[in-house]
Amino acid sequence: MTETMSDDPAVKPQAIQLTRRDIDDAKRLLALLAGAEGKIVIGPEDAEERSTPPAERASQQAALNLLSRRRRRHKIFGRAMFGEPAWEMLLLLYSVGPRETVGRLAELAYASKSTAIRWIDYLESQGLVCREAHPTDKRAIFVELSDKGKQLIRLYLFDTARSET
Repeated sequence: MTETMSDDPAVKPQAIQLTRRDIDDAKRLLALLAGAEGKIVIGPEDAEERSTPPAERASQQAALNLLSRRRRRHKIFGRAMFGEPAWEMLLLLYSVGPRETVGRLAELAYASKSTAIRWIDYLESQGLVCREAHPTDKRAIFVELSDKGKQLIRLYLFDTARSET
């Protein structure tokens, strides 16, 4: 997940916890960039992002803004009062996605892995997310929004934006 810097003075920067895998991935990326000699080719993921319709990008930004407001609320009131890891995971998959491992999704949603798995089971039973085996790591499972999940998140975000204007 990309941590965004906030212009809000009430939001203080936090330390980012990285796993060994995150660091290894960053090293590989830096090595690729160092060897690129100023020539960086846009891959399929970036091309897909640039072909995203403006309305879709706006709704993804709305999801990120909602996550930011939720995080500020948690910081002020504490998490116990607003324990909604399922909603947090749906917003994360929509705004940051397209997919995350179960462990990373739990980490991003500030939930224990067992809590995340329980909610992912529920979300999958409702047809909102899908699981997919990791192609190289048999221990990891990817979670991504289903078409139904994307459609309902978009509907909620558009409806919310419309009601706020």
